[in-house]
Amino acid sequence: QEGVFAAAVCDEEEMLEVRSLSGETWELAPAAFEALVAEHGNSARTLKRHLQGLVGIPRFRQRLLQEARVVEDTEQLALPMSLQLVILPFVQLQDSECNDVAQALAQQDQDKLELLLQRPVDPNTHARDGTSPLHRAMDGRYWETVRLLVEAGVDVDETCRSTGLTPLGNRAANGRQGVGKAFSERHLDMACFLLDCRAQVDKASAEGYRDSVQLLVASRAALDVTRDRDGSTPLLRATERGHVKVVELLIGARANLDIARTDDGKTPLIRALDCENSEIIRLLIEARSDLEKESAKNGTTPLLRACERGRANLVRRLLDARAAADRCHSKTGWTPLQTCVTHRQIDIARMLLEARADLNKESTTDGRTPLLRAVEHGIADMVQFLVEAKADVQQAHDGRAPLSRASARGDLTMVRQLVLGRADLDAVAVAQGTTPLLEAVESGHLRTVQFLIESRADLEKPGHNDTAPLLRACELRKYALVSLLLEQRADVNKKRGVDGETATSRALACGYSEIVRALAEVQAHAKGACWEGQLKMLCFAQRSRW
Repeated sequence: QEGVFAAAVCDEEEMLEVRSLSGETWELAPAAFEALVAEHGNSARTLKRHLQGLVGIPRFRQRLLQEARVVEDTEQLALPMSLQLVILPFVQLQDSECNDVAQALAQQDQDKLELLLQRPVDPNTHARDGTSPLHRAMDGRYWETVRLLVEAGVDVDETCRSTGLTPLGNRAANGRQGVGKAFSERHLDMACFLLDCRAQVDKASAEGYRDSVQLLVASRAALDVTRDRDGSTPLLRATERGHVKVVELLIGARANLDIARTDDGKTPLIRALDCENSEIIRLLIEARSDLEKESAKNGTTPLLRACERGRANLVRRLLDARAAADRCHSKTGWTPLQTCVTHRQIDIARMLLEARADLNKESTTDGRTPLLRAVEHGIADMVQFLVEAKADVQQAHDGRAPLSRASARGDLTMVRQLVLGRADLDAVAVAQGTTPLLEAVESGHLRTVQFLIESRADLEKPGHNDTAPLLRACELRKYALVSLLLEQRADVNKKRGVDGETATSRALACGYSEIVRALAEVQAHAKGACWEGQLKMLCFAQRSRW
């Protein structure tokens, strides 16, 4: 016996007075009593339910006594009246009695269940198979039984041992199994009743069916930050399954918009982007979901995710909601613009620039700009777009500017776009010590070399170790390039390096006869002599074995 409360009535004022043994007093005036009776009926059960809200003890554990006589639940009350309230502890069931509650549920025997709860039996008593009374009642759709159990103080958020679902999640998960309006309304009523008892919305592992979750808006249940065993909240589940109306209802119920899954770290908004459900995305954005919250596992933000998937309409919606256009990926260091570059998404890149994305922002991990990344990936149309958007054509990485990299690739289209964008034709890469022309020569790209020369690149601009394009072409035995450079009047006799080496001496030293002959012909023509004589002189000078 946990305690005894006495209720005394002031006869002269006809008031119901409840007094605890400790001296605490509660008074119910005639007007209040009449209002209670008018709303809920005149019975001892009505008073017990009212007392339940005051003392927090279910009516099944209450006993009302009048002059040592137990007042039955169906008896009517009349003022003045003096009552005693006795609160009983739960009885300990024998092993043979453990299934009595389950049998009463299976038989839908409400009278038997009422008697069991009046003993009083703990409503959370599990059957031998481990199922709780409330889960069993929810599975059997026994509406009145659910009411009795909840009224008896059952734990409305207890997780099922086999499914990991709470009772509310059970209703949500099974809400679509019914056929017809009547069944659907019964699911709704059950779930609504659970929420009236403050079942936790985020703990209910809801599958997301509207009939079972619609009640969330009407109720004012506390939304605790809890999850099912797989790490999903109802909002995440609803988002993944595309249940727009359920998402709307959960948002209206103030569910946490940014709780991420524990397995992949994705928020509801990122999951909605993965599922490409524009309506759910709209709802989450309008509800002020965190637009910058990263996926805990891979570091992507909603905007980065939309760019990765190439969904221009979703990018537009995020930008309109003022998502940060330059927020870098925490793992790769890429900006949204760099993501668009590598995925060849010019339309999205244009949107980002309209949103004032930094055209020249470097990656936080490798220091590359969008233009450099476009060049390295050989995306000529993106290079053209960025150049026309006034990207910095001289911004280098590791000392190599975009034109130097494009020349090394031999991509004439990209080279042409960069030159049109006024890239420096003779800029020397800091680390490599090469000019764009030297890069093209070393890579053997004849057409690129020709274009650079026609664009007035310096034929004699040396690179590392004072090596000029003609000398480098001779070293690499690029006969076509040597011929082209000679046609453009590259200086055959220009001495290079500390040894004063010329293109001819280098070709002779390497034994490249066809190149030596070409050089000799140019020199002979300049002197008005025959090339054979010039060749003999060159060979003698180099002490060759010709």
